[in-house]
This record gives sequence, C-alpha cells and structure tokens, in this order.
Amino acid sequence: MSDNVALVVGARGVIGGNLVNYLEKLGGWQVIGLSRRGGDSSERVRHVSVDLLDATTRERSSPAWRT
Repeated sequence: MSDNVALVVGARGVIGGNLVNYLEKLGGWQVIGLSRRGGDSSERVRHVSVDLLDATTRERSSPAWRT
C-alpha cells in the first residue's frame, strides 16, 4: 500500500509544525511542508522554502513539491 501525501502550508508555524510532527510519527504519510523559512528534511518529510505571496519564488520552488 502506498503512503498518503500531505501538503502542509505553514509547516514551521505552531499548528503546521505540530501537524508535520504528528503525521511523521503516525506513519503512512509522506509530508511536504511549505514555509518561508524551509527546514530540515527527513525520510518522510520534505521541507520547501517558498513565499506563496511572491510569484517569482513560488514559480522557482514549485518543482520541489511536484516530485
């Protein structure tokens, strides 16, 4: 069975960070975390640094969460 995929916007904030940690510990989830600050990726969590209000960085970063 393949893993579920969660896209968490604001992954370094209080709520988003707790959700990322919860899904990572729960298992069965691949998490893509979006935030302006990025973060350290692991086997199940991939952090992408992007400012969604800035079209230039948004377009440059989009391949990172499509893979």
